Amino acid sequence: MTFFAKIHGLPLLTKDLIEQAAQRRTYVLRVAYAIVLYAAALWVYADIAGNGAQAGVTNLGRGQSMFAMLLRVQMLAILILLPGITCGAITSEKERDTLGLLLLTKLSPVTIVLEKFFSRLVTMGTYQLLSLPLFAITYGLGGVELAQILGAIWCLACLTAVVGAWSLFCSVWHRTTAGAFINAYLMMPVAMLFLPVMRAITLESVFELQALTIPMIVATIVWINMATVHLVSRAFVPPRNLLLEFFQSLDRFFEELNSQTTRGIVLVRDHDTGPLFSPIAWRETRKKSLGTFRYLFRLLVVLQVPLILAISWTITDYQQNSFDGPTTFFLTVLWPISALAIVVHATSVLTSERSRQTLDVLLVTPLTPQELVMQKLAGVQRLIYVVSVPLGSLLVFQWVWTSYVLQGLGQVTIATLLLRYEILGMALALVVYPRVLQWISFQMALRFKNQTQAILFTLSLVVAICLLPYACTYLAVRHFNLPLLDARIDWMTWLSPVRVLFFRRVGELSLTELGNSYLESWRPVIGLSLHALIFVAFWWMLRFTAVRSFSRIMGRTEPPKGTR
Repeated sequence: MTFFAKIHGLPLLTKDLIEQAAQRRTYVLRVAYAIVLYAAALWVYADIAGNGAQAGVTNLGRGQSMFAMLLRVQMLAILILLPGITCGAITSEKERDTLGLLLLTKLSPVTIVLEKFFSRLVTMGTYQLLSLPLFAITYGLGGVELAQILGAIWCLACLTAVVGAWSLFCSVWHRTTAGAFINAYLMMPVAMLFLPVMRAITLESVFELQALTIPMIVATIVWINMATVHLVSRAFVPPRNLLLEFFQSLDRFFEELNSQTTRGIVLVRDHDTGPLFSPIAWRETRKKSLGTFRYLFRLLVVLQVPLILAISWTITDYQQNSFDGPTTFFLTVLWPISALAIVVHATSVLTSERSRQTLDVLLVTPLTPQELVMQKLAGVQRLIYVVSVPLGSLLVFQWVWTSYVLQGLGQVTIATLLLRYEILGMALALVVYPRVLQWISFQMALRFKNQTQAILFTLSLVVAICLLPYACTYLAVRHFNLPLLDARIDWMTWLSPVRVLFFRRVGELSLTELGNSYLESWRPVIGLSLHALIFVAFWWMLRFTAVRSFSRIMGRTEPPKGTR
């Protein structure tokens, strides 16, 4: 590659590829993608092959299902992985203050954009190459023409180009990788307008293939041109704290409301006093948006007021014999918002120090690793207390509302048993889950220099924890023929937080299979207890390993034991 670069003049492309090749996460992601791709292929092939002796003959011509699966998995891989790979192409140069140096070289903006673009396409292409043996197996099974396979590969290449071009434009436009990352995924519906990949299954002519890919090619050219045009003008954009701007707008709104209603009475004033005993905790709770009391109170009002209005509407206008209050809606809204706020804040406690080049100063402070870690997370602890208020209010209301409805019904029904277990699960989640999220995020912040990567891996791990037990359950029922009433299936689903948070909804779906006697037995109690023990142990394990490995990972030299 170095010889090729010297001949054709691709220094930036060479540099990016060498940097990516030196990073361990490149190979970790590649191996993880290969495991997912080939596991899905084996799953589909098991359905195709069957168990009969003549399966190899009778299933010829049935490669269509594997072909469709390969397209779906690779399309999802492009949409999920490529924005995360590409959104830091330009913003990483801005954060390291090296983009200005690049612009001073003989490289034109067009060259910089194209070499950054192709460096990410090459990386994504290595993922796509893993599917070539599976396409050969699909072609051998029959039912798929060679033209269809080539058409699908061409459509996937065009999809890679348009998603990569859009993500690169986001990287050019934004100053930080986090901003480019969020915008690249939030505005993905723009790219979704150009996703006719699945139509490649039914292609009958080259003209149809060209008609399908022309919009993606046009969109790629448009985004590359826009990235080139704005590269210089957006190279030195001043930093903006959107969260701080949001809180400041809330400040102005509440100050105007306070001046009109109470004539400016202030109950709690911000005092700019110096730290006495915990300097790092003071800095985290006084000098950061998500740590100060004033801004956290604003966030609490934003979350709590809609909940109070919904509770008031439920009490005044709802039917007495109905259990359905605002619980379902607010659980599905409050938990993602709270989880995202905790993850973003916890991953920033170290990555922000790296970006501001103040991490070395932090590490030489005369504090023990435990004191450093706990004081750095003081602002996150405050945030957890704030988001626990609306979740706790929802829990208390649902408990009172349940008693009210029970009094109206005059008897205990299966629905009430379901709801009681769900309330116990909500209480468990309120105490344990935010702390688990906090320590998972901090563990990722220890290991990743970039906040975007830490957020991405944290959210991926959380989604895996929630969905993996149900995926194992589906596999056990579908391929190992285990009955739904089997106790092993029930214990498996109890490992998922979804089962605990939404016990009544999940229970109602399978109540006809499990039977009413299930709720009257000790199995739900044992399941909740087992879930609580596992996640509490997981919480303390994350906390212990974070404190114990902090100095080793951060490169901090600790004094020998017994010395100060």
